[in-house]
Amino acid sequence: MRAIPVLLAVAMFCVLASERSARAQLDGDIFCGDADSDDVVSVTDGVLALRAAAGLPSSCTLETCDADRDGAFGVTDGVLVLRAAAELTTIYCRAPINAWVRTLRGGFADHFEFPLRHGLPPSPTGAPRVITGVNTTRTVAPGHLHVLEIPFDFHGAYENTAPAAFIVAVETSGGSFASGFFEIPILSVDKPGALCMGIVMARTLGTEPFSLMIATRVGDEVSPYEKVPLTVTAQPTLSFVEAHSEGSGFDRTALTVSPDGRQLYVVQRGASTLHDGGVLIFERDPRQGTIRLVAELGDLGAISAIVLSTDGSYVYLSVLENTEIGGVIVVCRRDPTTGTLQVVQRLRNGDGHRVV
Repeated sequence: MRAIPVLLAVAMFCVLASERSARAQLDGDIFCGDADSDDVVSVTDGVLALRAAAGLPSSCTLETCDADRDGAFGVTDGVLVLRAAAELTTIYCRAPINAWVRTLRGGFADHFEFPLRHGLPPSPTGAPRVITGVNTTRTVAPGHLHVLEIPFDFHGAYENTAPAAFIVAVETSGGSFASGFFEIPILSVDKPGALCMGIVMARTLGTEPFSLMIATRVGDEVSPYEKVPLTVTAQPTLSFVEAHSEGSGFDRTALTVSPDGRQLYVVQRGASTLHDGGVLIFERDPRQGTIRLVAELGDLGAISAIVLSTDGSYVYLSVLENTEIGGVIVVCRRDPTTGTLQVVQRLRNGDGHRVV
């Protein structure tokens, strides 16, 4: 118990003597850290938080003073409130909803976003359930847009004149609501329907599962929340391995990998004439993904496309020999060991086929 007055004296010495407005998250009508409910986070609030940590009478609640969000009063909470009063830090008594959901959109419509409300989601009042079939576990990915369809049927429980809305909140893996919620207007409560909404996940989404909690509010009546469990899949990442600059005039859209993954074939367009285009043949390391130039098939013309047969035995090239004759299909046999190519056929327009 003796440590608390000492810490209090040190903390009060560090903050400004005057009471400033703090950088604290507003939870509805409650500021995080605003223990005396005067709409300003101040030294007085820090003292009240420290009194709560010491088990002394205080007006602190977990909603206002649990600044480290560990579910209990502690000295750390008091210090954080005092730092917020000095505008040295920003505190959240509850994690904000945008740590999980960045925005909520109207289905695929990128231009329309539903409003985000501050504070804790409204508590159910015993209103009837009107949402069904949404409690199936879904998988989401950080930064991705996921579309969710919410079926509903009010069964004539309300007058159509009452203002109605969906409430969309987040329940953390620990079972508590995040701070903030989305509100989606419902145009009519006199017939069944479904809401299609696009959920944009936070880019920094962690690996812990969480749930969307969805309820309806008609007037002042709030239905029970329906849970949509969500699991998070790891976001694949790319890392640079190497760059190659062999040859000249690469067409980056014309390349393909052999079915066994051992060779990479890259089209090299002609740099000056139609006749000096070709195919660069790279040996590929399947484990590292690195490549090494091993051969080249040249003087083919302006190649616009390259395709391998499914068994990897042949390579087919779409080639423009010159502007008068037009297109040619060049068929190359592929060596299954070295990956080198040998031209075995050229199919021209004059053979009675239209080749483009």
